[in-house]
Amino acid sequence: MHTDPNIYNRGHRQRLQQKFKASGIDALHEYEVLELLLSYVIRQQDVKPLAKELLKAFGSVKGILDTELADLQTVSGIGERSAILLKFVKEIAALYLKQKAKEKKQVPALSYYEYIIT
Repeated sequence: MHTDPNIYNRGHRQRLQQKFKASGIDALHEYEVLELLLSYVIRQQDVKPLAKELLKAFGSVKGILDTELADLQTVSGIGERSAILLKFVKEIAALYLKQKAKEKKQVPALSYYEYIIT
């Protein structure tokens, strides 16, 4: 049995990336989603405890993304860069959804008269 935590953690980020690549976000636990995201801004540190602490503090990924920058930074280990990344992800998602909605064909609204006849 390995007692060195570095041996257990070795390759953990790559395993998370592979899991996501193979099966998408639905294959990840909520804390793993945050872990994978935080791994891009926090280097050389196990971010699983931090991801779990964020969930404990704010309840969900939605709760975290809806939280103000300053409030995110009250969690030990979340600095300005990490807080900005979390808020940026939300804004990118909102932009994507807005652009996606513009691509959908709009059903023309019928006038009241056209509605009654049809």
